[in-house]
Amino acid sequence: MFLQRFGLRRLKIKDCMTKEPTTLRPTTHVLTARRIMGEEKIRHLPVVDGKKLIGIISERDLDHYAAVYKNKDIDREVMVEELCIFQPYAVDENTELVKVLPAMRENKYGSILVTKKGELSGILTYIDVCRILERVL
Repeated sequence: MFLQRFGLRRLKIKDCMTKEPTTLRPTTHVLTARRIMGEEKIRHLPVVDGKKLIGIISERDLDHYAAVYKNKDIDREVMVEELCIFQPYAVDENTELVKVLPAMRENKYGSILVTKKGELSGILTYIDVCRILERVL
């Protein structure tokens, strides 16, 4: 009812995602990933090789590995490709928002990668979803 009332039932991911997100190459060092996250105030970075989507790395992933490998300076010694999540949850940009919300909630996804013709076109984060709700409330 709520979604229909505000016209959100047919809202496409491409209409609420962050377009052209900052990305990392697989060979980027973890230190650089942390710096970018801090500077841009973001928590998720897609990993791409050219235009091909490889995976995603999150601030939570970096913190987890830092705790696990206490004796290793992962920031300087490890590349993103060693820690990123391969085959992340990704959807086509024409997918309706209402269809991905259950997956975000049930799997506790902080972000979903968005593709167009198999190439990365954006990222949908829980912040983007909150922004949409802010507009209608």
